[in-house]
Formats: sequence, structure tokens, C-alpha cells
Amino acid sequence: MWVVPSPGHVVVAVEDRRVLGTSNMYPNRPGPGSRIASGNSMVASEARGQGVGQALGEYLLNWASTCGFAGVQFNAVAASNTPAVRLYERLGFTVIGTVPGAFRHPTLGPVGLHVMYHDLGA
Repeated sequence: MWVVPSPGHVVVAVEDRRVLGTSNMYPNRPGPGSRIASGNSMVASEARGQGVGQALGEYLLNWASTCGFAGVQFNAVAASNTPAVRLYERLGFTVIGTVPGAFRHPTLGPVGLHVMYHDLGA
């Protein structure tokens, strides 16, 4: 888990005292770049496919919208992480660019890192 400075926010998904996942959210850049939010999520392996990531993603989008951010940008989504890419696309994110070979996957070798964006219309 992690801590982020204000105005950032951290949430934890818990069931029966078990941590199922967590997300942090914060301005993507300081100063003039702070109109766009960003964040990170982790879901416990035993909780994957149960809607935890979806709930965390929806929470992040709601938080960003409520705080007045213009959009949400994920800076580094491994292209090989197809469940995450599909989840983010279902949530309304699009791939706006890919850095080729930027992620060292332990078995696939170098794979691309997607930059994904969701416009909140703010």
C-alpha cells in the first residue's frame, strides 16, 4: 500500500478483514499540469475477476470528477496486461500512445507501456 500527499487519496477494498485491492489517486503533474488526475491500482490475485478492479476504477473516476479534474491519465499500463487494458477501456479510457519496449516483462521480455486517458469533460 502507499500514501500520497493531499489532495491525493487512497482507498482500500476490504471484505471480511481481507484486503482485496487498493488504489491511489492524485494530480498527474504539479502546477499547471495538475488539471489531470492519475492513479494506480492493485488487486489481490485471489480477488481478480470479481469486480474489485472495476469498483476501484469507478471510485477513482468519481473522485477525479468530484474534485474537478479535466481527465484521468494512466502513465504506464503494460500492453501485455490485457485484463487491465480491457478493464480500463470498459471504464472509458483510450490508449493515446505506447512507448515501445519500455516494460521489462519477466517472461515476455520488453513490451510496450500504454498511456491511457479518460476525458472527464471538466
